[in-house]
Amino acid sequence: MGKRGAAPPLSDLEARLERARKGVRFDRAGGPRGEASALSRAWLVALELVTAIVVSTAIGWFFDGLFDTRPFLLLVFFFLGVGAGLLNVFRGAQRIEGEARRASSPDDRADGSDGSV
Repeated sequence: MGKRGAAPPLSDLEARLERARKGVRFDRAGGPRGEASALSRAWLVALELVTAIVVSTAIGWFFDGLFDTRPFLLLVFFFLGVGAGLLNVFRGAQRIEGEARRASSPDDRADGSDGSV
C-alpha cells in the first residue's frame, strides 16, 4: 500500500499547477513562446517547401501522362515547385523576423522598460 506520513499526491496539485503556469510565457496569439514555438515554425516552413515540390511534381507527372511528353513537364513543374517552395521559405523567414522585431520593440513592453540593461 502507501507509505505512512507521505503526502497524498493530489494535496499540493494546485500549488504545483500555479508554479508551472507562471513559468510558461505566452505570445500575443495565446500560444507558448520560445523554443517550442520556434521549432514548430521551422517544421512548418520545411513542410511548405516539401509540399510545394511534391504537389508541383505530381502535376507535372499528370500532364506528362496526359500529353505524352515524358519527362519534360515533370522536370518543368519540379523546378517550378522548388522555386515556389523557396519563395515560401523566404516569406516565412521574413514573417518570423518581423514578429521577432515587433516582440522586442520598446513600444510593446507592458512595463515601460526599453529592454536595455
